[in-house]
Amino acid sequence: MARGFRGVTTIVRRQEARRSMLALAGVACAYAGMLVLMEATTGAVAPPLVPVVSSISLFVSIAGIALVIAFEVRAYRALTEACDAEPQMGDKMLLGAALWFLGGLPQAFVTLLRTVAITGTLDIKQTLIQIGVTLTLALLAWPRYRDCF
Repeated sequence: MARGFRGVTTIVRRQEARRSMLALAGVACAYAGMLVLMEATTGAVAPPLVPVVSSISLFVSIAGIALVIAFEVRAYRALTEACDAEPQMGDKMLLGAALWFLGGLPQAFVTLLRTVAITGTLDIKQTLIQIGVTLTLALLAWPRYRDCF
């Protein structure tokens, strides 16, 4: 009887892990979209209102970062709890780094597109490195955590 209950608990934890990863993806995409809208709004206001709008956009940006970090922590906890065996510390550190960079991936793509649109392909090396590191960390973490989904 206890074994059946444990199986149900594992299924529920894995569903929570999937939901938390989808929520992280949604919040990260919403944050990237919010930054684009804030930039367009700040660029379209009258010059006397720029300091006020800039202060508001800074506050909203910091709140958005805090929200993304909260969802990264939620995904981290859900994934580590959904695993059958306790992950080792190195695996946990890899997962944390992968989630940190994955939370910023939509913003990196927005930055890449904006940079290419504004300056051409002259200044995209740093953004491409960030995307490459993100994909590398995700590919390294996937084999260790794929059974936790």
